[in-house]
Amino acid sequence: MLDDPKHSVGESGFAMRIVLLALPFMASQTAVGDDAWGPRQDPPMVISLGWSSPDVKYFRKHIARWEQRPFTGTLVHLYKWPFAPKGCVEQGSGHGVSWEAFQGKRFGADMLTAAIEDLKATRVTRSRDNLLWVVTYLGKGAHFDWFDDERWATVLHNIESLARVAREGGLRGIVLDCEEYGSPFWSWGGSREDYALKRFDNYKDTTWEQMSAQARRRGQSFARALNKGFPGCLVWTLYAYSHIQLRDETTDLSDSDNGVYARFLDGMLEASDDETIFVDGCEGAYRFGGRDAFMGLRKKVTEKALQYTLVPEAYRRKMRVGFGLYMDMYNYHGNHAWYGDRPEDNYRTPNYLETSLRNAIEYGDGYVWIYTEFPSWWLDSPDARFEDGVVGKTKHYSWIPRVYWKALERGMKPLRVPPGFRVEDHTLAEPYSETGYALEIVHEKTGMPMRFIPAGRFQTESERGEVRTVTVDKPFYMGKYEVTQAEWKKIMGENPAQSIRGWKPERFQGERHPVVGRFMREGCEKFLAKAGHGLRLPTEAEWEHACRAGTRTAFSFGDDPSRLGEHAWYSPNSDNRTHPVGEKLANPWGLYDMYGNVFEWCAGGDRRPGNDAAQWQYFLRGGSYLCKAPYLRTSFRHRGYAPYYALPDYGLRAALSVEGGN
Repeated sequence: MLDDPKHSVGESGFAMRIVLLALPFMASQTAVGDDAWGPRQDPPMVISLGWSSPDVKYFRKHIARWEQRPFTGTLVHLYKWPFAPKGCVEQGSGHGVSWEAFQGKRFGADMLTAAIEDLKATRVTRSRDNLLWVVTYLGKGAHFDWFDDERWATVLHNIESLARVAREGGLRGIVLDCEEYGSPFWSWGGSREDYALKRFDNYKDTTWEQMSAQARRRGQSFARALNKGFPGCLVWTLYAYSHIQLRDETTDLSDSDNGVYARFLDGMLEASDDETIFVDGCEGAYRFGGRDAFMGLRKKVTEKALQYTLVPEAYRRKMRVGFGLYMDMYNYHGNHAWYGDRPEDNYRTPNYLETSLRNAIEYGDGYVWIYTEFPSWWLDSPDARFEDGVVGKTKHYSWIPRVYWKALERGMKPLRVPPGFRVEDHTLAEPYSETGYALEIVHEKTGMPMRFIPAGRFQTESERGEVRTVTVDKPFYMGKYEVTQAEWKKIMGENPAQSIRGWKPERFQGERHPVVGRFMREGCEKFLAKAGHGLRLPTEAEWEHACRAGTRTAFSFGDDPSRLGEHAWYSPNSDNRTHPVGEKLANPWGLYDMYGNVFEWCAGGDRRPGNDAAQWQYFLRGGSYLCKAPYLRTSFRHRGYAPYYALPDYGLRAALSVEGGN
């Protein structure tokens, strides 16, 4: 029995007061970067959590269907006892056992035994990162007295029981949701005056120091009970220190949101066994997608939190960074709607889910939860419905199209990026195959963007009308744009467009204009070699394959040359000058100016017909600003009879081979 802590300084009298005042300063002095942080979860855990999460009964009955989804696991919960025969898909209901751990009702043995039996009978083969839902919930108008030892003994029994269900049922651990859904629980002061515990009568003679010490002790006993039921338990919180809102830049938690929660977590961290891992689920990342946002929240968890935890060493050893991503973002009237049949109109589109998830994994420690309210991962078509007799608001749920499944699969894998290149934020994986390469990369030295081109075949027509099939057996990267004058100058130190003679040089100059001038194909090869990292000229087959982008028509946009003006700078619209790259429409594979602007040198060549058998002919493709429509056809080959041939409408586009891309 505790020594009346409500009316004392703490467990150790005056010494406790010294520790409470001194440790935040000490923690700030020992704060370190990620080098001292614990190891990442590899492979990453990506779990589903939402209103339609299953109870143990439904999970048991439908595990085979669930394991078709790409998640590594899901949240499961306990519905009210006795469990519904066909299960429940209403995780958000405050009537379930998972919501009752703190409500003063002691869990019975029959319920616990039934839950364990259901989980043991669940034939899990792939989805192994499943966790049990535990909510620190109090009904509206209820009150929890942190100094009531009898009530706390019930809490300890319940959390030990739930932990035992998770362990004996083969789950990875628990999800701990400490949001104040009903009544005040975790804030001594804070921004919500009606939720500040210090305003309640039974705390009127209690100081913050006393409350802080008590919350820490309760956290210690909570962790011991948890580990008694499940040694080495994974404790995945929806938020931990990431959600503590300081009212100013001090480390004083007495007037901050969730200050009591912070001290409770301190107790859990220091008293839990060495194998127990905590995940700060960073619910504040709900809307996130970009790198900067994830990096900022990670910094708060790994650095700023060390300023106000009292157990910095345990915090660094046991805490991990996770992120929560919200699919439908408050799908209520006037907010973001959810469209199963129009995924591109949703707040989190499939592409946004892919890149958000990849960023969340990369900038976290390998723990991500995908939250849904109205959309349900259990429903995969417009006609899908939950079975009759299943408990829950089943008519309110909407389906999630399978394009989101693919987005999850891609987002769970890191992008492959060739050496010497980087990717911009929100870069997708290439969608054509399973190579894992980034769809778009950027050359570090020049800033030149390049697009992934899949392997494939195409049919081309010769000048004599002969049709043949050409195979490009390996994928590669192709410059998104023609090489610009700025990119050339970064590598070669000069801009050849400034030394053009016999033409008006102002017609061709500009950093974003394609590079032209008194350089030959050999000059192109020298530039690419000096730029490094495997850059080269494309072969003619690669060039035409990339230009066609899977089409069979005269142009990548069809057979109608009257549409060229939308896609190319050529004789009718160019004013006999080059133009900045990327101003016309791209082809289906995201390449600009494949028609017009400047001819593009290709690698290789053929023996020139005629008497001089030693003479070779070389080819350029795509047409230029001087050309009419017939010379811009995808299959048209323009001859440059020597590699040293140069005109002010000759330019180049870079290519790059990739490994392991068959």
